[in-house]
Amino acid sequence: MYGWTWADDEQQSGKFLIGVIGLVLARGTVAEEQVGSVSLFFAKPCVAAIEITSGSLSVGDTIRIKGATTDFEQKIESMEIDRKPVPNATVGQSVGIKVKDRVRPHDKVFKLVV
Repeated sequence: MYGWTWADDEQQSGKFLIGVIGLVLARGTVAEEQVGSVSLFFAKPCVAAIEITSGSLSVGDTIRIKGATTDFEQKIESMEIDRKPVPNATVGQSVGIKVKDRVRPHDKVFKLVV
């Protein structure tokens, strides 16, 4: 629900107010925590090598990759370290993640926290 509307009775007005508050709360609860940056990109398998510099990443997390010409979100379906599947990665590790679009070195990687 975007914009403003006038309601004739109190009940309609209350529903509208609750709808607007719900929209604001839903959008305001997602925070981004920078966890690393892209170090390499492999075009054929569409995989990004990501250096973890703070926090951690796990399979199932939703990430946002943002750079000068890059900006998208995706869920991590799988991760690999040295061609072996891993469930999570922590500070100091470099992890390979299959991405849905091209990324570039130095693009920042954010973990979306609800």
